[in-house]
Amino acid sequence: MIAVLLSERANRTVLSTSVIFLFAGFILGRGALGAVDLSAGDDVVEKFAELALFAILFVDGAQLPLNELTRAWRLPGRALLLGMPLTIGGIALAGHFLLGMTWTEGLLVGAILSPTDPVFVTAILEREAVPLRLRRLLGVESGLNDGIALPVVMVLLALAGDREVHPARAILEAALGIVLGVCVPAFFLWFEKRPFLAASKTYQPLGGLAIAIVLFGLSYIPHANEFLAAFAGGITLVTLRPEFASSLRQIGLPVAETLKLATLLVFGAILSLPFLFATGLLGVGFALAALLAARPLALVFALFGGGLSKKEWFAAAWFGPKGFASLLYALLMLHAGVARGVWLFQAIALVITLSIIAHSSTDVAVARIFREEERKRERPRKRKSPAAELHSPADLCRRGSVSSYRRKSMEKGFMSEVIIYTTPYCPYCVRAKSLLKQRGIPYREIDVSADDNLRERMVAQSGRRTVPQIFIGGNPIGGFTELAALENSGALDDLLQSA
Repeated sequence: MIAVLLSERANRTVLSTSVIFLFAGFILGRGALGAVDLSAGDDVVEKFAELALFAILFVDGAQLPLNELTRAWRLPGRALLLGMPLTIGGIALAGHFLLGMTWTEGLLVGAILSPTDPVFVTAILEREAVPLRLRRLLGVESGLNDGIALPVVMVLLALAGDREVHPARAILEAALGIVLGVCVPAFFLWFEKRPFLAASKTYQPLGGLAIAIVLFGLSYIPHANEFLAAFAGGITLVTLRPEFASSLRQIGLPVAETLKLATLLVFGAILSLPFLFATGLLGVGFALAALLAARPLALVFALFGGGLSKKEWFAAAWFGPKGFASLLYALLMLHAGVARGVWLFQAIALVITLSIIAHSSTDVAVARIFREEERKRERPRKRKSPAAELHSPADLCRRGSVSSYRRKSMEKGFMSEVIIYTTPYCPYCVRAKSLLKQRGIPYREIDVSADDNLRERMVAQSGRRTVPQIFIGGNPIGGFTELAALENSGALDDLLQSA
């Protein structure tokens, strides 16, 4: 109830529901009252973290069609292939020189703390003020690096525990995860298209949830990498059947958010001040080095020459939250019986705690920086109605953001009107509007979040309850995925002229 009542304020201020639940767990658990008796070794902590991470990866993947992933791969590829190893190395250096970790321990801790957590990155992905390419960078990076880090963690765990190393097995598990993530949704959707098998609109949201549950269960049989399976499964779902992915949000987002808050509550319950600060002041220095130096410096180097502005560069370097993947991998280390596993877990737990507090409280500030920058760019231009003219043909032509073909069509009044029905916190809506802006297509936005009559009109005209719903010349074309498909195929210009 507290999260629901404070959610709107949390979306507009530095107040964070994540921090509230973390603090509530701390008070209820070992940190104060002791009403909840949990320890880091309890299986419930690991299972909650695993379920929350799987759910958010599946939902995030279901917002990223394959064509968009391939188009946006350049910057995330740099962050994953260059930035991630550099981050591991930077954390290993800090652990070795500040806390006296062995190099194997330092690299293990670096691999555990290297993933950027998709659970907390989601908060910034839904803010339209943040540039689209930055949101794509963070979204793709956080979706893939959890699964990529797992094989590295498993190999280093074997080295730290003086066990036989099986890198081929770790690679095979990652490959199996991707195969399952592609095959399970593909088989389901193939069967759903059979004449005697079809999902009604009421059951479509349950279809995506069913795929996720089956995928999670099947990944345990061959010991596949469940995190790569989740992200690949979401991508496959939205690529093959966008309407299933869109309807999944009705159930998937509340489920993922519930698991996230429950995990934070449980994680907070295992913490206490003596536990967090067992490594002393040098442990605090290590945590600050991991958060303020290792990833930022790695990303500055990895993204150099990538075409990002200084503010985008800074935001990407800063926004690398450590969360559920790091917690889960640290628990794996704890259960693996590594010689100084408890001490290493305490150092990692402090980094994760500080990261949750810092990163979940700064998404609003990051978005505000970009919003203010946009306002400064717009301020010299005089407008009678800024909100109305922001997407007008005349303004778009002045910016030079449209092709000569579209510019002539706008000037002659031949381009069909584009109407988009949205809600304020819908990532698909943000992506659709960003695509229209980038392509220089004027549109009229209708917010249906607070008006049931407008929503019912949208449903009556489109036959769908999900947002966004986009109309060109009065004809419904679907949502963001359909819009992107039209743009990629080159059919959007033709539709704008003929509708």
